[in-house]
Amino acid sequence: LVDGGVNDPGGVPLVDILAADTEIPFGASVYDLKNGKLQPGAIVQVSWKGGIQYMEAKAAMSRGATVALVKAAPGQVQATAATYAQFGILLDKAAAAGELVRVLVQPGPIV
Repeated sequence: LVDGGVNDPGGVPLVDILAADTEIPFGASVYDLKNGKLQPGAIVQVSWKGGIQYMEAKAAMSRGATVALVKAAPGQVQATAATYAQFGILLDKAAAAGELVRVLVQPGPIV
């Protein structure tokens, strides 16, 4: 999720999905088992800076690695690269692709 930039000073932040891997993420929506897939205009719970979010690893990665969101596969993280904005830091080792890992949400610029 990224800051929509049109926030009402008296209301809740408005967020939108990432348009590119280079955008600095605001956070990640927490999946809602009751409502399922998110709909435009819906109220969502957001895990943001300092939060811990379970994500799926795109590949094997070491604990402590900085990771970026995978725009093409929501819910996945990959190692940061020259064109990816940082989403957070892995708290668990991912031995292979597809493993669930905890990510400390620490959005940052492209590294």
